[in-house]
Amino acid sequence: MKRLEALRLGVQIGGQEILRELDLRLEAGQMLGVIGPNGAGKSTLLRALAGIQPARGEILLDGHELAALSPRQRARRIAWLAQNGPVHWPLSVARIVALGRLAWHEAEAATRQATRETLRETGLEGLADRNYDQLSGGEKARVLLARALNGKPELLLADEPTAALDLAHQLEVMTLLRNHCQAGRAAIVVLHDLRLAAHYCDRLLLLKQGVALTEGSPRQVISAHWLELAYRIRLREGIDPLDAFRLEWTVMT
Repeated sequence: MKRLEALRLGVQIGGQEILRELDLRLEAGQMLGVIGPNGAGKSTLLRALAGIQPARGEILLDGHELAALSPRQRARRIAWLAQNGPVHWPLSVARIVALGRLAWHEAEAATRQATRETLRETGLEGLADRNYDQLSGGEKARVLLARALNGKPELLLADEPTAALDLAHQLEVMTLLRNHCQAGRAAIVVLHDLRLAAHYCDRLLLLKQGVALTEGSPRQVISAHWLELAYRIRLREGIDPLDAFRLEWTVMT
């Protein structure tokens, strides 16, 4: 993928407009953070981009309509990481991560090799034989992200991947997403933590009540004006908004 575009995107559910006339553009190598208060339409936007939620308007991958792709083509190019995605069977970590290769219909040896590489890249080698239901919440989040990354998708859509994680696991997950983009791919991530959004994302899209208020760099979006308009919060006089949400932590290796 070189470019993702959404044009005049709209979603109506139960007679209610959840998204209205939304435009966005994402280039390969970028991470776009979707922020905004509860009920803004952030998760609905990701489901629409994944082709899970019916929507009006156009969604284009490199100029071609997403709707024209077959389910297998879409699964190869786009990975969807749902918030708190369930796993209903006591599978091993390695088997769950291997599921990320299903769309490729490849030889078993190729799947095993790709899965070993992904387990190494995500720091999960030591957990490969453990059952998923024996893991901590942070470990489970990394396993589900590894499953999504294992297919080497051009575009990763992640809905609150750091929800309910401690600080160290939040940083680990966001670093994996950053590495994914630095490899020439792209990601759109729903976030509530503005510190993570400011630190890791190249661009931010601010939603409120289904409308895009603004889109731009963290410096442009995390401003006193937009924070007050979207969240109804006001910073003390003289404080730089971006400094107020600056992340000064890193994971020790």
